[in-house]
Amino acid sequence: MSLTGMVCLITGGSGGLGAAIGDLFAREGAIIHLADLSDAPGRAVAERIGAGFHRLDVTDESAWMRAMDAIDAEHGRLDVLVNCAGASGIIGDGGLLDTSRWHTLFAINATGPFFGMKHAWPLLRRSSAPSVVNVTSISAAVAVTPAHPAYGASKAALSSLSRIMAVEMAQDGIRVNSVAPGILPVMSGLADDAAERATAHRESVVRTTVPLERVGDHLEVAAAVRFLASPDSSYVTGTELRVDGGFTAR
Repeated sequence: MSLTGMVCLITGGSGGLGAAIGDLFAREGAIIHLADLSDAPGRAVAERIGAGFHRLDVTDESAWMRAMDAIDAEHGRLDVLVNCAGASGIIGDGGLLDTSRWHTLFAINATGPFFGMKHAWPLLRRSSAPSVVNVTSISAAVAVTPAHPAYGASKAALSSLSRIMAVEMAQDGIRVNSVAPGILPVMSGLADDAAERATAHRESVVRTTVPLERVGDHLEVAAAVRFLASPDSSYVTGTELRVDGGFTAR
């Protein structure tokens, strides 16, 4: 599953799953460009793995255009786009009816990847093995976080968008797939009370609903992204690979 010499743009690369994908792709010999709104952490990861870095707010269409212009000037093509940047569905004080983050979650989790595919399309068209991998969630299919409907709904929108774009972009030989992670470790950077609530929620769900009886690892999800990004999955498009320890198999 070598990615040697392939030009790859990974959003959300400043930490967590995005950084894990960057690490793995770098070991595969890919030419990495990381993008994130968090400037200092993103640049630190980029320096560590020998990647380029773009400060990118995925909800800003003009920022996407600038990033693509920079990659075009440097490489003249893009082989892989990984839309990993996302906003979490941490339960708000308002519970089920808390819609304070509705527009924010949809802007980051659905509109952002749409902008990415839209503006990466011309560069992907120039690749001999182009692919897009969107990071969705099992929350798109099942109510893992029922107290924050905006998260599941926005990820479901991205899941549907991935299938639609797979059909549309196939005319140019561009494959579009998605990876739906299950329960992963709580991301760093959350406030203590939010992290505590999220950790307790994960532990409760794992005990009762995950057949493998453990939280997943970022590298396990990154390996699935690597497969869908690589030429080894050359006849796979429009599919969603769930990496969830069997959660959705019940």
